[in-house]
Amino acid sequence: MELDNYIRGVTSSPDTKQLVTALAKAQMEYKPIKKTGRNEYGKFDYSTLGDICVALLPALNKHGFPMPVFQTGYMGTELVMVGRLMHNTGEWLSCVLPMRDQIDKNGNRREDNQSLEAASTYTKKQLFLQLAGGWSVGAEDLEQAEEAHSQVNAEIAKEKAPAPAPKAAKTDLFKRVENKCKTLIKLPVELAKVFAQAESLAESGDLTADEISKLRRQFGALLPKEEEVAGAV
Repeated sequence: MELDNYIRGVTSSPDTKQLVTALAKAQMEYKPIKKTGRNEYGKFDYSTLGDICVALLPALNKHGFPMPVFQTGYMGTELVMVGRLMHNTGEWLSCVLPMRDQIDKNGNRREDNQSLEAASTYTKKQLFLQLAGGWSVGAEDLEQAEEAHSQVNAEIAKEKAPAPAPKAAKTDLFKRVENKCKTLIKLPVELAKVFAQAESLAESGDLTADEISKLRRQFGALLPKEEEVAGAV
């Protein structure tokens, strides 16, 4: 055996020279593997099993390789998948990978058929690439997934962050001026000063003309005459 059969899951036929020669020729004709799949939650693209087949199988078939054979079984209590890449000379390579459990949003293990199919498809993709080689278009999957993961975490943190305190609404400002006027109804000169400030706020747009009119209707009769204000100053 040319491969180390003491490593669990790594085996080969006694001779692999012709297989390696043919595989090298096939790899020279591989196409880059596209990423037509989209993970909307993680916001990253990925290669489907179909993408891998389209990119690699034509060259593999041309040089004597059928599609790798995938079979599931148990290694102890662990569910695994065996992938075998065979050449028409009878030489072969094989590899074993565990089939990872699918986890739901609550962290619970999923045991439905759709989850089994998803785990099976993902494991086939990994075995196919390990046995036959190949490369993806664009950024490496891990880089893209990590970048997307960071973006998702940033969005989650942003959602959890306390909202900035809103600026005082104009209606609150009017209420404060109105309440101030009520406390000064027995101090006409001071009331006039508040009115002057209110008119300045109206000029800056913080109070409306209607609000100034409302203040005049309520407190205008209590304002001192101009000579009284001058005398007080």
